[in-house]
Amino acid sequence: MTKDEAQTLALRIQTFWREKGCDITVVAERMEYDPKLRAVRYEIRSNLVNGQCPVCNRSIKKAA
Repeated sequence: MTKDEAQTLALRIQTFWREKGCDITVVAERMEYDPKLRAVRYEIRSNLVNGQCPVCNRSIKKAA
């Protein structure tokens, strides 16, 4: 994943959750050079828990 692709995806994920009322942290993080790929790669990091907003998960569990 290129830097631009990673940043675009991070923004899309953050926008999706913001529209649902959850404020999450999402960043595109540069990883080390990978000799097999012969390139630097980027990964998406967030504070999502199992793909769900951690704040929303807590409120759902308390209500149940």
